[in-house]
Amino acid sequence: MTLRLLPNVFEKAAEIIEKDGLAKGVYKDADGCHCALGALNAALDNGFVGINDDHGGAAIASEGLAEWITYADHLNTQVPDEYGDVPEWNDEPERTAAEVAAFLRKAGKDLQEDYNSHYYA
Repeated sequence: MTLRLLPNVFEKAAEIIEKDGLAKGVYKDADGCHCALGALNAALDNGFVGINDDHGGAAIASEGLAEWITYADHLNTQVPDEYGDVPEWNDEPERTAAEVAAFLRKAGKDLQEDYNSHYYA
């Protein structure tokens, strides 16, 4: 079974970044800020558990992990070539919450346009 990604999940993740702030190096920090992938997890209404000792922040709850990975994999395809993945891009010192929110929105918009071109053309 294939999971069809919902473009509005990326919009919701962008709103979470705008509301809660941008975290770097962790999915969710002690102040409630999220990185791009952490905001995506929150947008999926998947929980966070405990503290991830490797990163010092909350870990992704296992119940929604497969769904989150599918969305994260799509988001990784949107990262500019000079970065290896979303965390590397997100954690750049100069990266702003506004840039991350715009990135998330663009990923959702591009996904919707892709669906429109295949299903409604």
